[in-house]
Amino acid sequence: MYIEKLNLNSENEKITSLDFQAHGDMNRLAISSLHQIKIYHIPLKDKCLRNNKINIELLFVSNDHKLVYINTIRWSFNGLFLASCDSGGTLVCYELDLNKKKIMDEIKKNNENNENNENNNNNNNNNNNNNNNNNNNNNNNVNMISTYSSIGNKEEWKMTKCVKIPENGEIFDLSWSRDNEHVVCGISKGVVYIFNLRRSIIVHKLFVNGTTENIKGVCFHPSNNLIIAQNAKSVTVDDIQKEKKSLIENHKKELRDIIELKDVRKIINIKRGFTNI
Repeated sequence: MYIEKLNLNSENEKITSLDFQAHGDMNRLAISSLHQIKIYHIPLKDKCLRNNKINIELLFVSNDHKLVYINTIRWSFNGLFLASCDSGGTLVCYELDLNKKKIMDEIKKNNENNENNENNNNNNNNNNNNNNNNNNNNNNNVNMISTYSSIGNKEEWKMTKCVKIPENGEIFDLSWSRDNEHVVCGISKGVVYIFNLRRSIIVHKLFVNGTTENIKGVCFHPSNNLIIAQNAKSVTVDDIQKEKKSLIENHKKELRDIIELKDVRKIINIKRGFTNI
């Protein structure tokens, strides 16, 4: 079913990813082009709108990925965080600056009051125009969309986390876990990383069995215990809990062996490994 055609990209660059925010106070849509992230407010369509016109508001523009290509952007399940990944192997997390949001809400409220006063003074003219425009719209059967913005961002989404994979590679896709804390990423050469963004660390590095293909799609199972990874030729499922238990057992065995040798430096390194699991 065709609803609207939205031309939201003014850079003559292709759109690489988009995602609607969940559980937000506004109907936000995040869109990434090659180097830029934009967040829009798209109001729910009302059949009573004058001229059948949807006003789409640009809220925020980010140019943090200047020298690399943005591959994917995704909102967290609680709608509080926006994550992006790029061709340089970097994962970035954004969070709304609530202090600036309060200021912008006041400005928006004042602007809406001024617009309402102006509309009330011109009701008669608007009604006449509505009738004419409705007739034209019925004849042409075309839905109109307009985008508008003011100078500067109306919201400020600040970068709160930035994590880079240790080797050279590209992050193709990302997916949030239901705890809104972990992100799984599909990497080059059959590698999958799991990041803990609250702690800004890598907690798992998985190798997809039997492939060195780039991992173009990843997803957490709703239980957070399984990860689905997809490349050009296959789809695999990995049990995180099984991997975690195996890793813990290996650490315990290494610790027992090292304690017997009484190597203090190696004991410290093994204990540090436990904190990242």
